[in-house]
Amino acid sequence: GPNVGQVLKAGPSSCVVRVRIPIGGKLAGSVAGRGSIWVAGTVSQTATRIKPTTGSITQRVKLGGGNISAIAFGAGNLWVGDSTDEAVVEVDAESGSPTRTFSLGVRPTAIVVGRRAIWVADYDARSVSEVDLGSGQTLATIPVGNGPAALALTGRSEERRVGKECR
Repeated sequence: GPNVGQVLKAGPSSCVVRVRIPIGGKLAGSVAGRGSIWVAGTVSQTATRIKPTTGSITQRVKLGGGNISAIAFGAGNLWVGDSTDEAVVEVDAESGSPTRTFSLGVRPTAIVVGRRAIWVADYDARSVSEVDLGSGQTLATIPVGNGPAALALTGRSEERRVGKECR
């Protein structure tokens, strides 16, 4: 379509597109964090930081040769799923530099970050992995049936909520 590879900013009451922001490929995901909107592009392998009030790009983070497949914000930083390297990369939200890589052996399709753990969905493996935030070690792998497409945390207990596409 005509808007592929773009983030569109529309007016709150007019529904008119006011700004078109190129992201360099198909959208892999978006997330809000530290007063910004972050979007991940699959072709460019970049996470783009956008100032929501103006729609201006304030930072582009190139994430190497992997395939960005998921994006999340938590524990003060950006987290990016890499389905090629089967890993999750923590990116410092200020500098844009990768700080840690957790090699997990899963192809991330969704990520959610809690206070003590990260949950990573793998659509093809039909599972969700719980990963210790400090060590990067997999604590549990939970089979969920048909491929999980989204994750969310609720409440202080960090309950697992798994969104699934049912076939």
